[in-house]
Amino acid sequence: MATIPTQVRQEPSSQKFPKAIARYLTVGTATVEITETGPRDDDGFAATTVSSCTGCPASDTQSWNTVSYSFSNEEIHRSVTEAAENAEVRARDWAQKHAEKCRAMPTAS
Repeated sequence: MATIPTQVRQEPSSQKFPKAIARYLTVGTATVEITETGPRDDDGFAATTVSSCTGCPASDTQSWNTVSYSFSNEEIHRSVTEAAENAEVRARDWAQKHAEKCRAMPTAS
């Protein structure tokens, strides 16, 4: 029995950015594209995950926040990878909600 290899999501730093990581089809046949502005393996890079609709001007930007604060106002540090994953979850949620209601059609280029 042959096994199907699974792909681990690791991007080399030399990859071009911004990079599309997902697309959602809207009810109006446009798409909401989610892109990342930088590599997930660069601790010195302040990147974002951006969701933008091709049918209307709506968009959403999620920062890769590596520092947050607890209820007692203590700093909590995250890795860039964890911060990017959290931003992607929020971006996908926004994209899904927007795609479910956007009736705009993509414009001809």
